[in-house]
Amino acid sequence: MSELRQVEVESASSAAPLPTGHRGVLTCQRPQTNPAIRLLCFAHSGGNPRMFQPWIDQLAPAVELWWVTLPGRGPRWREPHATRWEPLVADITEAVVAHVPRPLALFGHSLGALLAFDVALRLTEADLPPEHLFVSARAHPRRQFALELPADDTDLLRLVDEVYRGVPEAILNSPELAEHFAPTLRADLMLGADYRYRGARTLSVPITALGGVDDPMTPTEELAAWQDCTTATARWRQFPGGHFYLDESEAGVLRTIRRGLAAPMGKE
Repeated sequence: MSELRQVEVESASSAAPLPTGHRGVLTCQRPQTNPAIRLLCFAHSGGNPRMFQPWIDQLAPAVELWWVTLPGRGPRWREPHATRWEPLVADITEAVVAHVPRPLALFGHSLGALLAFDVALRLTEADLPPEHLFVSARAHPRRQFALELPADDTDLLRLVDEVYRGVPEAILNSPELAEHFAPTLRADLMLGADYRYRGARTLSVPITALGGVDDPMTPTEELAAWQDCTTATARWRQFPGGHFYLDESEAGVLRTIRRGLAAPMGKE
């Protein structure tokens, strides 16, 4: 068995085992005993959802951490990458409804913030709204960030690094690593370009918008604009760093998450 505990393996905190169509979509590596809430996390374009693994110890035991794996990576590496928005979000939502116990909150970084937002909308439409939505390193969803993607993988990686400052040097300097990483990154960028904002759809749960002070993609006015996406309270906060500020501001981010999650439980 993999060191990762996929939700098709039954546990005290999970629902029914995942059917074939949902295998690998959701991971709860360390189920908690009677957690107060679950936090479902979505990574950025090209990102590995295991980036959230260090959060497990820091949020447990009150918060049980889950993450979403997109097609084409991790336990889903045999599946073709997703480039169409609607079918992917529908599939993720279906898996969440079937297998993640309530109460539930969502956290997403960059592309993951859009995915978390749209999944939150679909859960709300199914009368299963999350308790809180955390959106990180993403402007208001009406802002479309569609890069003109070069055909050459090396050029693609350098373009993304120029815009977001987040492609590791090891990948930029290694043709072998670039060949492995670029298809996933390209597919995720195409996926983001396929997203369409529907302004009439609004949440009724609190939103916390987070960003880096040096990230030109998320100025304060864009973080504050997330208030338009909910009828509940929306807050925003910036941390030291750029688009990938989570690396250097993890402690502050986790404090903000804990406070946000405590509110619906009457502990703020």
